[in-house]
Amino acid sequence: MQGEGTASDPATDEDNIDFAVGEVSVTPAGSTLGSVSLPAGTYTRIELDFENHCASGQSIRVVNSSGAFQTNSRITIKFEGTFVADQENEIVLLAIQNLVNALNTVTADSQVRTAAESVNNSF
Repeated sequence: MQGEGTASDPATDEDNIDFAVGEVSVTPAGSTLGSVSLPAGTYTRIELDFENHCASGQSIRVVNSSGAFQTNSRITIKFEGTFVADQENEIVLLAIQNLVNALNTVTADSQVRTAAESVNNSF
């Protein structure tokens, strides 16, 4: 929530809301991740932690014009913006084009995490 800090270890941050979506394929038409209940308030950052708990054992798998690449490293992707949660069924749209563009430049497994975490994302 706005004005609150974030612990470096997500497991110790009492403001974290776990949201397990499982394995998701991102498509040009968009992808719905699901829903989660949030306390009313103003939010300025959304962090998504990708871990290797999916059936594939990978945290992120990328297929681009250079081939298929993956990692099982824990990856945190941050989105900055302002979202006011004050009623039911509000929707947050995450602008991921910068993330997609960065992952399209990956040419080796070792580049996936760096490419994903280095992007400035917004909502």
